[in-house]
Amino acid sequence: MKERILVTGAAGFIGGTFTYEALKKGYKVHGIDNFSNSTNRNIKIFNTKFLENFTFSKADLADDISELKKIFQKFKPTTVIHFAGLKAVAESEEKPDLYWKNNVDSTKNILQCLNSKISLIFSSSATVYGDSPQQPLTEKSPITPTSVYGKTKVASEDLIKESSLSKGI
Repeated sequence: MKERILVTGAAGFIGGTFTYEALKKGYKVHGIDNFSNSTNRNIKIFNTKFLENFTFSKADLADDISELKKIFQKFKPTTVIHFAGLKAVAESEEKPDLYWKNNVDSTKNILQCLNSKISLIFSSSATVYGDSPQQPLTEKSPITPTSVYGKTKVASEDLIKESSLSKGI
């Protein structure tokens, strides 16, 4: 059986590019997006070019876990690629509550839907390293986010680590 990939943020730049490449390779993909950072342009292309391998749900991952659970039950993903999230550093400082709710709660909800048979790939950010003088950065560089956005990515990474340990993922 081919991988069944659930892509969050599928209408965005990175999520849309990934989705397109996965569909070109013949994978079955279910995209999710709430269009807060994107438009439905990519989704229209995927629905036209890859009709038999692409399905889509407009959903807010941070708010609606019941809809997310239905998507997991129906699509039965083998892998989740989590690109969804608000991403503007300056805006995160102006609207911290929005960033914490959107970025961290969406990750919490995804984790509640996973089981040990589903792989998760999380798209983090270099902002987790803050203004590190160490260059080049590596994954062993100190985690010192200086923005709310970076802190939400670290919080999401921590949730994923905790969930992986508790669920055996």
